[in-house]
Amino acid sequence: MGSRFPRPSSPPMMPTIRAAFLHSNLEALAALGPETAARVRVRIAADVLRDTEEASRTAWLPVEHDVVLTEAIEVELGRAAMRAWARDGLLRATEAPLLAPIARSARAIFGITPHAFLRRAPQAWSILYRDCGQMEYAETSPRSARVALVGAPDAITRSMAYVEGLAAGLEAAMKLGGADGQVEVAVDAVARTARYSCAW
Repeated sequence: MGSRFPRPSSPPMMPTIRAAFLHSNLEALAALGPETAARVRVRIAADVLRDTEEASRTAWLPVEHDVVLTEAIEVELGRAAMRAWARDGLLRATEAPLLAPIARSARAIFGITPHAFLRRAPQAWSILYRDCGQMEYAETSPRSARVALVGAPDAITRSMAYVEGLAAGLEAAMKLGGADGQVEVAVDAVARTARYSCAW
């Protein structure tokens, strides 16, 4: 006979990001210059800075922490500068232990092409993010591809700064593949999707 009492439901999963990646993003403020970095830090809540700086590199932190950082940079410097910062951040991450193995395998298996690195985007996403939806890749022509973020949390899809920052990351992937490319973004916050059209 079943219990008269309902089973407790599982708590909802919190969308999180690897602390190591967030550490790297925060440290990258130094490249903006000390005065600019200080102005950006002023725009970030003290608890976000404390959580990030005190977390071990293997920890998981709320993805909102990275959203707050990205939005602070855009407010202070504008979207173009924010995208350049995000693009450089992804390039740095592929030289660090977290993503370096993915970059090496992309080169070894597929060669140095934009498709080689874009097709690894879903794997990189699953390493850097948890409970933040899935990233999908599809080759659309020899010089274009579609990347979609499906089932993303509101914290991501309702922040155009963050969505654009992810587009800059895909530009970095194309750069690793030997091409300067452009990315067009289409967001549906209600459907929790962000779709990226990549061409080079």
